[in-house]
Amino acid sequence: MTNCPENGGDTMKELLLDFIVYLRGKKTLSENTLESYCRDVQQYIDFLGAQGIINVKQAPYDIFTTYIKEQQSAGRAPTTINRSMASVRVFYRYLMMEAIVSVNPTIGIESPKIDRKRPGYLTQEEVRTLLDQPVKSGPKSGLKGVRDKGMMELVYASGIRVHELIALNVADLDMKNCILRCGEPGSDRFIPLDPQRMKLMASYLEEARPYMMRDRNERALFINTNGGRLSRQGFWKIIKQYAQQAGIEKEITPHMLRQALAVHLLQTGRNPDEVKALLGRADLTSLIEFIPGGKAAK
Repeated sequence: MTNCPENGGDTMKELLLDFIVYLRGKKTLSENTLESYCRDVQQYIDFLGAQGIINVKQAPYDIFTTYIKEQQSAGRAPTTINRSMASVRVFYRYLMMEAIVSVNPTIGIESPKIDRKRPGYLTQEEVRTLLDQPVKSGPKSGLKGVRDKGMMELVYASGIRVHELIALNVADLDMKNCILRCGEPGSDRFIPLDPQRMKLMASYLEEARPYMMRDRNERALFINTNGGRLSRQGFWKIIKQYAQQAGIEKEITPHMLRQALAVHLLQTGRNPDEVKALLGRADLTSLIEFIPGGKAAK
């Protein structure tokens, strides 16, 4: 249940309640999303009230611009302002559809620009420091450390995406032929793994996974401490934990291990087409700045 008003005490609250009922009728929005719409529109309604506007029809055409400027003056982040603007825009589209207002003041108002941070880049030394953290944790890392070491090494060796990693089943790892199968049905990639990584995977399969399992029929290759399939969020937390432990100050993401592999292969002269095939990626343009000469990765 959202925290929106359950009863319409005045015109504005009634409009908000009707708006949320309309959105809920679409049956495609989660309760969290409805909460967000309700909170953003309520904030806009409160702003109108502070301006002495008790009926949305009374709002002047430039009111939305004034609202955005006030949000910016309050120091709100551009991402927060953009989300709020999006909610109010949907609110006005609803009001227009219901013929409650005849003018939509949100039309033509641009959202604040968001400075996009360039993705970070991990050097080979940083990658090795990161991958060594489960070992440096010593005996206290236990079964989880064995899993984490094998998992991070596998990502860096194969360049698989995070969703591919967590979707892996035990059957996808061919221990005899040192081959990892990943990807979507019909577009599988078969990635050869070196003996060092296979040894780590064997250690995980023999020394850790059997003792972490709760269900003998569990197919997932990497499982969490509750015995189920590891989630994307779970892997993210693992990476951040070891990055912090390693003293790596860069804002790190799971994707950076995959990116680091591509950059390091290209820096050592590997053919870009081979790297694309390994990663299942069509374009390496975003990595050009890290490659000597800057043209090999196109």
